[in-house]
Amino acid sequence: MSSTTRNPGRVAGVWYLLLVLLGPVRLIYIPTKLFVRGNATATASNLAAHEWLFRFGIVSDLFCGVILIFLVLAFYRLFQGVDRNLAVQVVILGGVMPALLDFVGVVYDAAALMAVRGGDFLAPFDKPQRDALALMFLKLRDHQNTAAEMLWGAWLLPLALLVYRSRFLPRFLGVWLAFGGVAYFVRTPFGIALQGIRDNPRRMRALGFDVTLHRVAAHALAGFVAAVGGVLWVWYNGRISPGTIGTGAMINVLIVAVLGGLRQPLGAFLGALVFVLLQNFAIDLVDRERFNLVIGGVFLAVVLFSPDGLLGLWQRLRAVPLWRRP
Repeated sequence: MSSTTRNPGRVAGVWYLLLVLLGPVRLIYIPTKLFVRGNATATASNLAAHEWLFRFGIVSDLFCGVILIFLVLAFYRLFQGVDRNLAVQVVILGGVMPALLDFVGVVYDAAALMAVRGGDFLAPFDKPQRDALALMFLKLRDHQNTAAEMLWGAWLLPLALLVYRSRFLPRFLGVWLAFGGVAYFVRTPFGIALQGIRDNPRRMRALGFDVTLHRVAAHALAGFVAAVGGVLWVWYNGRISPGTIGTGAMINVLIVAVLGGLRQPLGAFLGALVFVLLQNFAIDLVDRERFNLVIGGVFLAVVLFSPDGLLGLWQRLRAVPLWRRP
């Protein structure tokens, strides 16, 4: 047996390389090459003229679904010694569920191709109607990809924790994976709509968005994430006590969010980094009992001089020219 076969990390790397090569075919290249936004006739004509390219996209999607399964199984072999429960979450969120959505998406693509090609059973529909059906199936596939993006981000969170807790991978890689998972949520259409509602709810309502429904969904999602965090906390520490959910922990979360900046996902990571650095190194300068005074002073300084947090301060500093031309 070769060393590559014995090493699950190398196996996962091989599967990831195949996924990177095949994934963009249907996800990026074919929509850019063949689909015309809002034009059913032009889209159907492109599918008919480049039928084999579209078929290749369908086959590549099937292979990607299979590759996802083997990829997460390789990750399971790699991380089962770190935490078996988190490794199972990686298999479910990163392999089984996305692969299932991938296979269902292939059915939508096949239905669109059938509508374009026509057939005896489609004889009651004239060509404009068949073109509209094809575009409808493609739009359904696009909405399914949007739903799958939530899983693309969700599976990175347990994987990030596994990487962070492992002894054989750098911890900064786990932090980066966690940030990538959060970024997936933010860059979905739902996340972008929430940003628009945050900045100008009246304009978003005028554009046809249900502002109240989006806000309720945002609070529900935040509650779900908090619940998952609580479960992971119990798995990580093996126990829980009433003090775990006391006001001290809630205040720390608030300080972390305000320090980094509430308007961007990166702010939470930056705030957590600053908070941990202060927590570990401030005691070398002041007594441990006075740490709350130090963190409180930093918190007040950020609130007074940079309400958008450290990220907002950085953006304002970048906007200031370092020199002026005569």
